[in-house]
Amino acid sequence: MNERDTTSLDRQMRRVEELVETLEELGNPVARATAQELLKTLLALHRSGLERMLEILSSTVDGAATAATLGRDPLVGNLLLLHGLHPVDVETRVRQALEQVRPMVRGYGGELELVAIAQNRARIRLLGSCSLSAEALEHAVEEAFLTVAPDVHVIEVEDPARPPVGLMPLPLVR
Repeated sequence: MNERDTTSLDRQMRRVEELVETLEELGNPVARATAQELLKTLLALHRSGLERMLEILSSTVDGAATAATLGRDPLVGNLLLLHGLHPVDVETRVRQALEQVRPMVRGYGGELELVAIAQNRARIRLLGSCSLSAEALEHAVEEAFLTVAPDVHVIEVEDPARPPVGLMPLPLVR
């Protein structure tokens, strides 16, 4: 996905959020309920179609690899996440996010360790004498998670060598 496509996707996602907010603010309760039912029905239809596509893929020789490739695509991966159908489990995707950040952290004398994943939260520990600032570490980790595991809503970074970095809330995938 190129930069233009990413910008278009971001714009479309913002528009969807605006429209959902508008629906929630409708003064007419019948119109609001009808619009919400329409949205839920369309999402259910899309989920069924995507689920069936993944079933068909899994029955082919290279289906698992193709499904994993689809999961790495920013648009398709996020659609699969939206419907709870991502072909790669969350722990694997969290580990992939950490692998993206590790070279930079190692360059500053540190190491990252996955401590736990539960209920859309990941806890990681910074080891060693990392000279990277807490803000730079937070930014790098957040960017990696947004790319690979956006369904992880909270990342806790433990650093025994300095005061707690704290929680980094990430946007919810809706």
